Amino acid sequence: MPDNLFAQCRLSALGSVHSAALRSAVEFLLAETTPLGIIATGTVIRGNANPSSDIDLYVMRDSDHRRRVQRFFHRVPAEIFINPPHAGRAYVPSEQRSRRRIIAHMLATGFVALHRDPVVEELR
Repeated sequence: MPDNLFAQCRLSALGSVHSAALRSAVEFLLAETTPLGIIATGTVIRGNANPSSDIDLYVMRDSDHRRRVQRFFHRVPAEIFINPPHAGRAYVPSEQRSRRRIIAHMLATGFVALHRDPVVEELR
């Protein structure tokens, strides 16, 4: 993991277990890929976690492939959505038509943990 890339990350202040899980999830991502941006979202990030809550991360990377990862970090489940920017652009109108605005909600309400490209704000 490039240390300078991790140094660019801003992690939201959470309880100790969730903070450690978020940090480990971001470290995992940076070891796997070089993201254009990372948005942390969900009930854990918003501060209304319940026992079944997970950390949701929406990751933008410069690639044609999408990937979904489900892992535990410090016993906290995480769901990671890794997408090229064009996939994010396609989700919004598709979700609008189906009235299931899942990705749009994630992008709009999430916490920007890493911002390396204008596409992050474009999609938000």
